[in-house]
Amino acid sequence: ISQSSKPVSSLDIHSNEIIPDVILTPLSYLTGCSVERYLGPIQLYFLKESWSIRRPEDLQLFQHRFLSEVNQLVCAHVAALGGKALLCMRIRTLEHGGKLIGAPVSLMVLVTGDVVHHENVPDIDSGN
Repeated sequence: ISQSSKPVSSLDIHSNEIIPDVILTPLSYLTGCSVERYLGPIQLYFLKESWSIRRPEDLQLFQHRFLSEVNQLVCAHVAALGGKALLCMRIRTLEHGGKLIGAPVSLMVLVTGDVVHHENVPDIDSGN
């Protein structure tokens, strides 16, 4: 059962109403944090296809939307595993087809990284 009062279908995909804050970073560490638990590596493949590309601007918009969706899905996957961060994150384009306007366009990417649960380290200089 969702904790939100809104039905799941009415939630905005770009809001964080369900997905907690997850840090995505290409670094192998988080400044000011200590890794409490290593939850394992992930490899996620994503494929999207569109038949509605009519102008070059549409292709750029398609790519941008797809990568935004990939980031949201990766955050959701990390949170579902109990993680708060994805370290050593890499996004690799595996296939990009259909560069002709009016033809089907597809994009396939691979996202890899290490899922961790972290805690903030208290600042010693603050005296708290």
